[in-house]
Amino acid sequence: MSFKRKRKPTFENTYTSNKLDDINEQFAKTTAIAGNTTITIGSSASTDIGMSGVNLQDEQFSVSDGTVSVTYTYLQACNSDNSDCPSATQLKTGSGRTAAQAAAEIATKINASSLSITASASLNVVTLTPATGVTITVTELNDGQLGGNASDWVAATAADSTTTTTSKAVPFVYGVCGAFNIRKRSTAIPYKTTLK
Repeated sequence: MSFKRKRKPTFENTYTSNKLDDINEQFAKTTAIAGNTTITIGSSASTDIGMSGVNLQDEQFSVSDGTVSVTYTYLQACNSDNSDCPSATQLKTGSGRTAAQAAAEIATKINASSLSITASASLNVVTLTPATGVTITVTELNDGQLGGNASDWVAATAADSTTTTTSKAVPFVYGVCGAFNIRKRSTAIPYKTTLK
């Protein structure tokens, strides 16, 4: 936490109240924020991830939040239709399966996992947002590349950033003539007390 002092405050004494026209103490707290990670599948939402398009059969990737790591595997035979795989760590691929469907399945399964990550899907892009203090790592396994080309499946992490929260505080002096009974002094013996 850092402290920034501005100019001295000015008071207006009306003999009935003291008015603080300027606040001269600011407290700034800077917090580091890890960047989001995006996973882009194919060139568009309609990209086929079957054999005739971006072939992801048997491809694997892992997602880690620094504490938990989950490995996901693309399988065509996880079910007979084109719906999501029933397994929490399997992802459906095959002819007719689009990149948009693939992105939505990744987001759903990451959100259902124990990873400290929030996932959302838009078209063919999955955005992974880390919880506070978490850094995301996405690793393309097997040969280090999903699909036939490097551009078929791309994970990218934005640079870290910081956010600064500034709070203002009003300095004050409170004085009272009388028994402000901090030390249990007798009320018959008043004295002046000042709190700062």
